Amino acid sequence: MEKNMKLTIYPDNIELEVTSGAKLMDIAKENNIEITTQPCGNGVCGKCKVIVNEGNTSPLTIKERKVLTEEEIEAGVRLACSFKMMEDTKVFRVNAKVLEEEKEVTKTFASDNGRYGIIADIGTTNVVCGLYDLSKTMDTQEENLLETANPQKIMGMEIVGRIAFANNEKKLGQMQKMVTGCVNNLINRLTSEDKSINKKNIKKIVICGNTTMIHMFLGKDVTGLGVYPFSTGYMGGEVLSAKEFINGVSEDAKLYVPPFIGGHVGSDALCCLYGSEREKSENRDKTKLIVDMGTNAEIILCNKDKVSACSAAAGPAFEGMGLRYGSKYIDGSVCSAKLAKDNILEYEIKGTGIIREDEESMSSAKSICASGMIDILSILRKCGDVDFFGTFKEKDTTLKGVDKERPCFYLSKENTRVCVSQADVRNIQLAKSAVLSGILTLLDTENVSLEEVDEIVLTGAFGNGINVANAMDIKLLPKIEESKYVFAKDLVLRGAKEIIYGDSDKTIEDMIERAKNIRHVELGHIDMFKDIFIDNMNV
Repeated sequence: MEKNMKLTIYPDNIELEVTSGAKLMDIAKENNIEITTQPCGNGVCGKCKVIVNEGNTSPLTIKERKVLTEEEIEAGVRLACSFKMMEDTKVFRVNAKVLEEEKEVTKTFASDNGRYGIIADIGTTNVVCGLYDLSKTMDTQEENLLETANPQKIMGMEIVGRIAFANNEKKLGQMQKMVTGCVNNLINRLTSEDKSINKKNIKKIVICGNTTMIHMFLGKDVTGLGVYPFSTGYMGGEVLSAKEFINGVSEDAKLYVPPFIGGHVGSDALCCLYGSEREKSENRDKTKLIVDMGTNAEIILCNKDKVSACSAAAGPAFEGMGLRYGSKYIDGSVCSAKLAKDNILEYEIKGTGIIREDEESMSSAKSICASGMIDILSILRKCGDVDFFGTFKEKDTTLKGVDKERPCFYLSKENTRVCVSQADVRNIQLAKSAVLSGILTLLDTENVSLEEVDEIVLTGAFGNGINVANAMDIKLLPKIEESKYVFAKDLVLRGAKEIIYGDSDKTIEDMIERAKNIRHVELGHIDMFKDIFIDNMNV
């Protein structure tokens, strides 16, 4: 009996509902998706290769065994003309050019005259690209951004898993195709014909991100990043020909790779530091922390003339991944929550507004983003419905949304099935403990007390929208005066703009020298971090 199932195609993030037993090539043709330009259709040419990361359960055909190598089979490579859908499946198109997806962008440009720059912030979970008109000044340039999921996530949500996968040249090449294809796709969308931008006029491109992501974008060996002391010998700080990585740009277009700080603290952290200094240039004498919230959280301590940095592997929970109803900040996502005086919960839902849990319009809640998850966990803790260890209580609960049998917490038992499960709470506990333990360990290593910190700057994937009081309550952030917390949006992009505006080569040289004077602190080999990580798991 045929049944419906879900097919996700990367790097385009296309989701389709298909019937069981259908061949992938037939599905692609029906939906005008190009797997390859000239397939033979009978399993001989081998040009229709795809990587099947999830749902690779249909048996290999005789033709596939003849065409594919053992290494390809081990990596999940299949032929689209032979592979049949048997369950929910995720695939990556290996050989085809990146599809151009028509989608509204935040701002548009009116003309293809002049010079443009691109900044790509390549995160473990998401990739952001910005388009900038270089005829304008940095301060007057309006943001023109697009964001999409990093297609490498089909190989695992964690960096360590991707490093382990890319253990030879072929597999590394697959990972490189995924991330370069993703960036090219975003640039195509930003410069598509109806936006009147000619890609030949793009003269400067900056790629920044954590160390692993930039290695994979450039196709550089990452195996050294999987074992201590987490180094490959390559530290960024290069100016390359952009046409080697970006399709359709001119011969003179340059690709700027800012330097890394050390270990897994990459060029995004350095750009973050530059962005913070530009925004708060009058406060350089302050002792401040910069916390870039994301899958790989970067923490930078600026103590007068001394700068040190570390990275904490928070995982993808705060970016909506690994949670049953987790998502980014999108329409239908719960972005905040509070308990009203009558013990009824009130939620803010993006695209809808403030809604009480007992209202029918709670049906508009489709997911929960990080800021909402933090608020909900804080409320569960304060009401005593989760205990000190983050476990749902079996009796004497306060909130009516608590289901003691599953166990989980429904945002509204009557009007939505969106809930927070026990597994969700555990994933949030791991993420929050990594961030707080990283902050406290870095401070201790540098002999700086919390009381001496003048300012904590929050930026990154969700740092700009959280309730600081609730974040401190669940032990995500250190407990200090709330007035010391400052929100700064997109510091990585702000810092990267320093490169594309002005003397770019000189800025890269300055960054290289700056990176040499930043102390890299490796958390995993500090006893304090290991000791307090478990303690900070508690709520």
